Amino acid sequence: MSLNKSGLRTLNWDLKSGYKPAQWRSTVSAPSCALCQKAVFPAEEVIGAGQKYHKLCLKCSSCNTLLNSGNVNEHDKKIYCTGCYRRQFGPHGVGRGLGTTLSTNLETPPSSPSLSRMGITLNTGITDVDGHRLQRKTSTGSSPSRTSSDDDSRYSNSQMNSVTYIGGVTTKQAPLTIQRPSSVNLTNGSSFRLKSGAGHICPRCSKAVYSAEEVKAAGKSFHKRCYTCAHCKKSINAARYSEHEGELYDNNCYQRLFGPKGVGYVHVKLVISLISFDLTHIIKSTNPVFPGLTPFNFTETSTSWAQDDTNTYYFKAKNSFITSEHFGTHIDAPYHGSNTSWTVEQIPFDRLVSIQALIIDVSKKSRRIENYHIQIEDLNEEVMQQATGYFVLLFYTGKSRSWPDQQTYAGGYTKEELVFPGLSPQLASYLVMKYSDKLVGVGIDTLSIDSGSSKHFPAHRILFKKNIYGLENVADLDLVLKHLKNRPNTFFAFDVLPMKIEGGTGSPCRLVARLEDPRTTGGKWFGFLIFCLLVATIGITLKAIYDFKYNPAKTFA
Repeated sequence: MSLNKSGLRTLNWDLKSGYKPAQWRSTVSAPSCALCQKAVFPAEEVIGAGQKYHKLCLKCSSCNTLLNSGNVNEHDKKIYCTGCYRRQFGPHGVGRGLGTTLSTNLETPPSSPSLSRMGITLNTGITDVDGHRLQRKTSTGSSPSRTSSDDDSRYSNSQMNSVTYIGGVTTKQAPLTIQRPSSVNLTNGSSFRLKSGAGHICPRCSKAVYSAEEVKAAGKSFHKRCYTCAHCKKSINAARYSEHEGELYDNNCYQRLFGPKGVGYVHVKLVISLISFDLTHIIKSTNPVFPGLTPFNFTETSTSWAQDDTNTYYFKAKNSFITSEHFGTHIDAPYHGSNTSWTVEQIPFDRLVSIQALIIDVSKKSRRIENYHIQIEDLNEEVMQQATGYFVLLFYTGKSRSWPDQQTYAGGYTKEELVFPGLSPQLASYLVMKYSDKLVGVGIDTLSIDSGSSKHFPAHRILFKKNIYGLENVADLDLVLKHLKNRPNTFFAFDVLPMKIEGGTGSPCRLVARLEDPRTTGGKWFGFLIFCLLVATIGITLKAIYDFKYNPAKTFA
């Protein structure tokens, strides 16, 4: 101790030795960093993948980039940035990865004893949306107090807070926590298990399935590489599989192995076999959005376990979301640009389902010319005139290959930066003048049917006045063209499935293309010919028997 000029006592501290007097030593305990195992204090704390880190310790294991709480992906106890995680563990080959998300799952619920007797509290926090509070706490008992030696990190999952600002509305997602006393032992082996990233077990390889590599079928989750036919081991199309005794089969293998057999049985499917393509982007908050519109904000409202009258536990979950009508793959109702035209729910059903569609490929010109205005000469009118009913034109520009990166897909984040192709006003006027009796919609794989440089959306206005709707952010047109490689200028069956919103100017929608499957149509005409010959033979035989029995005097010259 020593006296300073003011006569107050001060503590001596040798800066060179780093020694702190006992009066200055901190007695506050802090959790340990998951990487360096040193104490983490609040000012330097970052939470990710259910662990606490120093800000400088939270780095990608692959590229060594500093991460934040919203950019952490965990795999085999290592952390990665989103880009490295997708490259190393996401699906490869044709198609797009589903991205990666962090999720915290409550798996097997305890079956005995009851939650209230164990003193377990499920606390999912509070959601605030523009001042309105939604309580998200489910309490099944009071949790006993714990001593200061308890490690708090064992009682919390990924305490990630997500704050999204949407047109002045603030949405805050409070952390999902689970508290329980350390003395609780579940005698039957059941427990709450907290997981980050991995939500399911693949039934083929029995390993954890992460979001970026997950394919769902028959109520199960598979790795993309494991999603194969149990017989031929070939990859299965997501829309074409059959299940038998818990195993998945390609439709062809299923018919050969388990289908009906015997002389005289004719598979009708040989005549009408179709393959379906989902032309819809998955809706996520990271998707590109037209500047000025409300992006997609997804909030997990509640997750809990409940107990029925037979003391059996079951899981319950509810979510909420806020988004614009014109987000993701969506339909623009004619009312979007014409006050005398149809809103979403007023569009006739026969103009949405079981119509025809034709793809117009303008990808080469779109690569060469920035903000390319699609012209009348790009149309294939010889094929368009063969339409037998209502049809939709789908323009493929190649921009969908850049989804979901806003910069490369749309050109930027402001209206002045937008760069993508669209319909010219001359083309829109020509379509209305010549094809408005059968043309019911126009689709494109960009943010808008007008080009990025358009300021007043003339194509929208021209088409909407004739109740021709628009389809924007159409996905996977390149896969349909690949399927039609020998006959690209061909109509195919098409379905548009929007939400039926009263007074809506648009809606996210599901788009489905249905085409003939070449793998099952090779012998359809031969099978049909055999069927016709068999029917003719039976008919002639029955006629001859009838004549011999009831017309014995008839002569067969």
